[in-house]
Amino acid sequence: MNEYPEFDIVEITRKLGVNMLNCVEIVSQEAAWYFLREPMSKCSTVATTIPTMWTVDRQRIKTQKELDAIRAREDSSNIWKENWFDIYARSHQNLENITLAEFVAKYNIKSDGTYPERKLPRIIRYGNYDTGQNLNNYKREMVSLHFPFRNEDEEILSEMKFIEIYINNEDIILTRRKEFESNLDIQKTFEIC
Repeated sequence: MNEYPEFDIVEITRKLGVNMLNCVEIVSQEAAWYFLREPMSKCSTVATTIPTMWTVDRQRIKTQKELDAIRAREDSSNIWKENWFDIYARSHQNLENITLAEFVAKYNIKSDGTYPERKLPRIIRYGNYDTGQNLNNYKREMVSLHFPFRNEDEEILSEMKFIEIYINNEDIILTRRKEFESNLDIQKTFEIC
């Protein structure tokens, strides 16, 4: 960025991508596929990321492309993007005992306000804080992912309630976590905590 101060980050990234493409040799079929903007590979399993950082650190603003798609005027207030926490908080009361991790992995969101169960669950990704360096962030993340709630700010974050919730429900949280992670060593986690 110091080398080209007149470019913004998008133009620098584009320039970097073009330079990389100019240095790579590809076969004609791959080049045609690339120019047609077709995906090079497809996956039958959907992976999604849950933004488990603190609420003030979550990216919420829509991109310019998304704003253009809804034809937002300059005075429009519809600039905020919903994340999984927002969608989960307003989900139907029938899903009251479903955790955020279960909701994201196992349910679809329909435009008519229904939440049918998926045939193949999504793979969920999240920050995965280190218990040795960020124990409070780890506990907050585990509580928000594996303990049902309706209002994150009031039920989990205010007055650091997540610490008490984690201590009182540690076995349940670790059992639910094991459903989404194949390499979880519960005994080691107990020793660290």
